[in-house]
Amino acid sequence: MKWKIETNLQRVKFAREAGVVKRCHREYQIGTYDVAQHTYNMLSTLRVLYPNVPVEVVWNVLSHDQPERLTGDFPATSKWYGLVDDEALGHLECGILDVTLPGIQHELDPVWTMIVKGIDLLELYMWTKDQLHFGNLHIQPMMRRIERWFKSKGEAMPQPVMSLFFDAYDSDWTYLPELIDAE
Repeated sequence: MKWKIETNLQRVKFAREAGVVKRCHREYQIGTYDVAQHTYNMLSTLRVLYPNVPVEVVWNVLSHDQPERLTGDFPATSKWYGLVDDEALGHLECGILDVTLPGIQHELDPVWTMIVKGIDLLELYMWTKDQLHFGNLHIQPMMRRIERWFKSKGEAMPQPVMSLFFDAYDSDWTYLPELIDAE
C-alpha cells in the first residue's frame, strides 16, 4: 500500500486531523472526548509524575493514537471479542507511524512502555470519573473494568502511576476551587 504522506505539511495536517478522532464513541457521554484532549491530558500527567522524562517517551505519548486518524478508535470490547486482529492492527499502526513520523523511535523499553500504558488507562479512568461526576451513570461498567485492571497490576505498575490511580480512586472528584480568592 502506497501512503500519500510525503511533506511536512501533510504530516502536520495528518496529526491535527488525528486529534479530532472521537474516543469512546460507543459509550453514552456528556460533552466531547477526542484524541487531542486525551493526549494533552496524558502529557500533563506524564509531566507531573516524571518531570525529567526522556524525550522519546514524550514523542511516543504525543503520537500513540495518531494512527486512529485512519483506523478510528477501536473499542476495547471489539478486541476482547476477537472482532479485531490485534497483531494486524499493531502492524498497520506502526506502518502509519513510520510514514507520518519518519525517523521517530516508536518502541520504548519495557518500563516506559508500562508507564505509558498505565498513564493511557489512567487518563481514561479520570475521564470516566468526570463523566460520573457530571451524572453519566452509563459509564460505570467501563470505570469498574479500569479499576479491576489497575488493581490486578500490583507490583508490575510503577509506583507513581499506581499512587495517582489510588488518589483518583479515593477522590470525591469535586471541581478544584480557583487558585486566588477574588473578592
